[in-house]
Amino acid sequence: MDSYEPINAQDLYNQFTPTEQVKEGTAKSTVPTNTYIFKTERYEARKAPSDHFKYPGRVLYSLNGTIEREKSVLGRIFVDTSTEVDPWRQKNGKMDGPALLWTHLIAALDAQGKSDGDVLDMTKLYPVEVYVKETFDVGEQEVDPKRRWLSAHTLEERTELFRKGYRASNRVTSIRKVR
Repeated sequence: MDSYEPINAQDLYNQFTPTEQVKEGTAKSTVPTNTYIFKTERYEARKAPSDHFKYPGRVLYSLNGTIEREKSVLGRIFVDTSTEVDPWRQKNGKMDGPALLWTHLIAALDAQGKSDGDVLDMTKLYPVEVYVKETFDVGEQEVDPKRRWLSAHTLEERTELFRKGYRASNRVTSIRKVR
């Protein structure tokens, strides 16, 4: 049986963990842009506070669950949906993300005409397919939103964006019935 070699504890006070190691080890885990199976484990209906940075006073139905690909769970994700449309339309008149995702969810579950509560309950029974987009924030120094948020199109590009220290995040952009 192997025996461990003791280390002088006093030497540890002159040893420091590199900042990059801590940054890498504590970075938020994301998945690459792709289609995944989403299984809702719980949901919450809530109204955002009036001082919320993005949706002040808006009613949101937040779904929380797992994403998988090829029958392997890759992580957890949440999806904010909303039945509130008109006050939140984009400048071009189209529905915003949460409203669009709610309508996608109803279509994916064949739940047209069902109550919101029934639709939410159905999300826990039936998985759906979600398109998850991974983006990288280059930082506040870039004011042009089209250049601030980057997407990787290859594994090499993704590796390079991580290497540069850009903060990665995921968001669901569409929902449909599992094929």
